[in-house]
Amino acid sequence: MRNPNPTTLAGSVRSERPEIVTVLAVLPHLRRTAGRATLAAMDEMQGPIDDTTFEDWVFEAIDALPAAFRDRLGSVAIVIEEWPTEAQLASVGAAGLYGLYLGVPRSVPGADFSATPSKITIFRGTLESHYRTPEALREKVIEIVHHEIAHHFGISDARLHELASDQDHRAGGHAH
Repeated sequence: MRNPNPTTLAGSVRSERPEIVTVLAVLPHLRRTAGRATLAAMDEMQGPIDDTTFEDWVFEAIDALPAAFRDRLGSVAIVIEEWPTEAQLASVGAAGLYGLYLGVPRSVPGADFSATPSKITIFRGTLESHYRTPEALREKVIEIVHHEIAHHFGISDARLHELASDQDHRAGGHAH
């Protein structure tokens, strides 16, 4: 059974007491994928995705960012929680969430001096309930991490949909 407490990335420092999770800044020099066969392990999984593999997919998404973006993540915390709270759902008027960005986007003047650090939450339970294969889940986790990081840099949902539509057209598909 998985720990019901959230997992905090960027070092994944957890205290010995499970109810306390320490949030660290995501820095570009942090790498956890070295020495792990995340993709190879996916083919061997017969049960639920373990915490380490799920976390590795989030780090894989961060590592895939261009250096210019990784270097500007600053003190944003990336946290994995099972499910969004009612308050989180209400804050965006949604029935469900895969991820949520809270903070002052980097595009806002003075964002670096905000009293509250930015936070990206990835909702594992929601993702696992919609994506049943490790391959599909991994792909969606990476997409959601990138989507929420885009919000951190001030890119709106409307602009993200526009960019996805442009990419779909260039690939010869039809946008919906």
